Amino acid sequence: MRFKKIKASKVGAVIIASMLLFRSNTSLNLNTPHKTEDFYGETGDEKQLLNPTCVSRLNRLIDEAEDYVKGIRAQGDLFNQKMEA
Repeated sequence: MRFKKIKASKVGAVIIASMLLFRSNTSLNLNTPHKTEDFYGETGDEKQLLNPTCVSRLNRLIDEAEDYVKGIRAQGDLFNQKMEA
């Protein structure tokens, strides 16, 4: 994940994924385009925005990362909780 703060509470992200391929010597690497929670200006194309579910999950990930930096180690809870639909 690569995050960028846009103002005080808005975020943008590039989601990066890597997957090992069956019968291959290399992995598959994917990068999404940079998408934001809200437009930089007053208008724009809706396709450039993160969907609300993704924003919610990214905010949860940010909260978990901040807790980790503070010394709260809750990795076990991160994957045992139900994900929001």
